[in-house]
Amino acid sequence: PPIPAPNGRNLGPAPTPETPPGHLPPLRVLGQAGASYIIAEGPQGVFLIDQHAAHERILLDQLLAGVAQAAPDSQLLLEPLVLDLTPPQAEAVEAASADLAALGFAIEPFGARAWTVKAVPAALARNGRVRSLGETIVTILEEAAQGGQGQNWIERLAGVTACHSAIRANQVLTLEEMRALIAQLERTTLPRTCAHGRPTMLHVNLGDLERQFGRHG
Repeated sequence: PPIPAPNGRNLGPAPTPETPPGHLPPLRVLGQAGASYIIAEGPQGVFLIDQHAAHERILLDQLLAGVAQAAPDSQLLLEPLVLDLTPPQAEAVEAASADLAALGFAIEPFGARAWTVKAVPAALARNGRVRSLGETIVTILEEAAQGGQGQNWIERLAGVTACHSAIRANQVLTLEEMRALIAQLERTTLPRTCAHGRPTMLHVNLGDLERQFGRHG
């Protein structure tokens, strides 16, 4: 999906104090490897950034911010989507209706077993590369069917939604899209881990590069 480019942001490396733990140093995007990883340079070396994991972290923070402010970023569908759900899935929708609404879903009963989806989180609607919106929603409902409550529960639902809304691996990005993605990642709470706790990036410092190329005796 299109990612708004930052206005006049200088992503080039510059001498900076030691980067605080959990934060990112200033990064300069160099390109993309395997249509899946963003290559960036920083004052501490080279970074390989998993574009899916990075976008997942960005979206998770956005979804949870909407929950905290009781103002989800929701988008109405041009045509409501009708889903035939299994009894456990239907029960999950009823049980988790408040949490699903807090994330931006609007799902209502439509007959005996059918449910109609009238709105979804905006990030999910924007992702035109999602194979099937209906299939994605059912996957999220299957997670809801496992049950739960409280903050950890809604974070799990938000994590599944973010995962299915994020840009994928094997997806070519423009240089501006990569720069914007990094700029947004820098503003997240935990930029180095995705919604599932996996790393969003690998870091190779300059000392390791010099040793690999035999520049140290």
